Amino acid sequence: MEQLFDLPAHPLLVHVPVVVVPVVTFALLWWVVIRRYPKGFPLFTVVLSLIAGVGLLLASSSGEALVEAFGYLREEPFVREHIKASESARLWGVVTTVLVVMGYFAKRLVGRVPVLATVSKVVLVAALAASISASGFTIQAGHNGAKARWIDIQFESNR
Repeated sequence: MEQLFDLPAHPLLVHVPVVVVPVVTFALLWWVVIRRYPKGFPLFTVVLSLIAGVGLLLASSSGEALVEAFGYLREEPFVREHIKASESARLWGVVTTVLVVMGYFAKRLVGRVPVLATVSKVVLVAALAASISASGFTIQAGHNGAKARWIDIQFESNR
């Protein structure tokens, strides 16, 4: 996906994971550690996690299209670091989403299968750890992407 509404898609789409991935981390922290939350909060966290996962996949896809369109930047160190961090963010974001969904359904089935109480706790702690990783890599990817963009602007102005 190279364009969205006749604009470059990547700069628009990256804002979804940049905002939502850290919010998922804080929601999981509240759900797993504090454990006093409003009714419906776990489902809200699942929905946020799904939005974050899809946002990471769309941002990644649009970024790959952008690299193909502007191949001359591929060898820039910040672009390479940006690509590495975004691949890690995508991986950990998808892992987070899968674990959050698994933890949610395990927690809902605890009444029928008591052993799932322990399983849901372990899965949600793992989801929190994965989410922290996804947030860190998302922040790193955003930082390196911004640096890469400024290099591109300088490159264009020096032509």
